[in-house]
Order: sequence, then structure tokens, then C-alpha cells
Amino acid sequence: MADLKDIRCHKCGKLLAKGEAFVLELKCPRCKAYNFLRAVSASPEPREGRNETVSDPR
Repeated sequence: MADLKDIRCHKCGKLLAKGEAFVLELKCPRCKAYNFLRAVSASPEPREGRNETVSDPR
């Protein structure tokens, strides 16, 4: 099974969920703060990083 990321309240730190999401809105049951999570990228970068070649037209 894959490692699931902890999703915690930004205000009090309570564990709200485990997993990954593209867009998620949660209300903390402890402190009543709203937590909005949005993925920056739908597909993660490869572990080696980007392999781009830039050619100079000069």
C-alpha cells in the first residue's frame, strides 16, 4: 500500500484525513476553521527532475 499523506488543520494541527486530493475543502471539527487544499500539479515531477534541453539559436 502506498504512503498516504496526512492532511491536517492549518490552525490547530488536528489530523483531518489521509491521502491525496486535487481540490478539497474541509471544516475542522475541533476548531471550526475551514481548510482549502488545491494541488499545484496533477502529475508530479519525476524523481530525477526535469530533463529539458534548451538550444541556443545563435
